[in-house]
Order: sequence, then C-alpha cells, then structure tokens
Amino acid sequence: MHQRLRKLGGKRPDFIIESGSDTDVIVADAKFATTDNGKSFAMPDWEIEKYRQFKVFAESEVPGIKCEVLFMVFPKEFDGKKFVWIDLHEFSDGIAYEVRGQPGTQVSLENRPSLWEDNEDAIS
Repeated sequence: MHQRLRKLGGKRPDFIIESGSDTDVIVADAKFATTDNGKSFAMPDWEIEKYRQFKVFAESEVPGIKCEVLFMVFPKEFDGKKFVWIDLHEFSDGIAYEVRGQPGTQVSLENRPSLWEDNEDAIS
C-alpha cells in the first residue's frame, strides 16, 4: 500500500474499471454480505471512511481526475447469482445502523432495478 494512503487511513478497492475517460477513474470493491433478502446493505462507518480517504488520496495524486468508488454487493441470500452496484456517496444519505456491534450506515437496495446484475454464468 502506498505510504501516503496508509497515513490517510485509506483502503484500496479490489478493481479498477475502464471508464473510457482521461479524467474519470472508477474503482470497485466486491462485498459478499447479508442484505435482508436484497433490501439493504450496511457497512461500519470506519470502513466507509477508509474508502472516502482512498478517494481523497486518488484525486490528490493525479490532479484533475475524478475518482468514483463503487461497491459490487453480492447478497449472500442469492448465492452469488446476482449483485448490485452502490456508489460510495450513497452512504452520505444512508441511515445509522449497527454493524457487527459497531456504528455503521445502511443504504437501501430497493427501487434500483438498473443497478442489479445477473451473475448466473459465473456460477459453476
């Protein structure tokens, strides 16, 4: 991990996604989580902050770029057969929620049909 990112307390996402743009960088982190049957997703606030710090780091390392942090959430209830996209900024409007005994934030996964993807072909 980059020394400056470590000092910021940031967390590096799993993937870089091709954006087709010289000024936009898209990164994604995969999450396999319980989601109340595809209704909501929650993360501890400390973890959300690590991704926010990664965004700060990326945008300061390459002036003029915009970094978008996405999450590919694979609901455990669907056995990896589908996933949904969530943008980091959605947690700013989320609701307070306890995650594994720690303060966290929850976002709704409902009413976002265009952000759900089937993953049937990836399952053997």
